[in-house]
Amino acid sequence: MDYILEIILEILVDGALAGAVDKKVPLPLRILLGLILLVLFGGAIGLLCWVGIDTGKWQLTGLGLFLLACCIFWVRKAWKSRTK
Repeated sequence: MDYILEIILEILVDGALAGAVDKKVPLPLRILLGLILLVLFGGAIGLLCWVGIDTGKWQLTGLGLFLLACCIFWVRKAWKSRTK
């Protein structure tokens, strides 16, 4: 069961990543794929922070905040390169 879930999520994330940046994909579909990625990564980051705060393990909270900062930096960098 774990392998099936892993394969499904891998296909979903890989497809969303490839489709979100491909110019041949229509804009509404790219926005939808970007939102799917945002929900998946935002949920994982939020879960790390929540579990870290709930259990008192600052390492998990720090990891969640680090991943959040990396995602914000990556999105800002991609946004600036697209607007030039």
